[in-house]
Amino acid sequence: MEKFQELKNSDDPDDKALASKLVPKRKYLIGVLGYKDTKGKEIDPDRVDKPMMVPRSVYQDIIDLYLDEEDWGDMTDPVEGYDIKITRTGTGKNDTSYSVSPCQKTKLDKKYRGEVDLEKAIRANILSYDELEEKLASFLNEGDDDDEDERPRKKSSSKSKLEDKKKKKGKKYKSDI
Repeated sequence: MEKFQELKNSDDPDDKALASKLVPKRKYLIGVLGYKDTKGKEIDPDRVDKPMMVPRSVYQDIIDLYLDEEDWGDMTDPVEGYDIKITRTGTGKNDTSYSVSPCQKTKLDKKYRGEVDLEKAIRANILSYDELEEKLASFLNEGDDDDEDERPRKKSSSKSKLEDKKKKKGKKYKSDI
């Protein structure tokens, strides 16, 4: 966040462009018990008590279902509660949409009814502050030394490579005229 603020407040347009790539976003994590199939018949043991990141729209739909106990009841009740099905359609960043729908009331198997330490599960998936700083530094191409000779040089662009080839061959192209 500090680096984002620094780049955002800079007068350099390159810094502002880089800041637009570092915009902090709010993330929503929920504890899930994932199923192997879409019908919800068999629980996937690899997806038990795992945090799942969901977009804001899904989070809001889940909150709406939670607050509307009259129709479906309490989703958090392990015996009388119900499952939520999250369906994703689309593949890219801009054409992906999600839908949230309540499912039939089902009893949760006794072996999954224990207390879930969601905070512990989330912390196990979060990088430490030092690791995050290293990732940010590599993203920004910053090393520990400020010596420019030790920094990796930018690769030449494909346009300059094309111009070098043209000079070597000595041929004239339509773009040269």
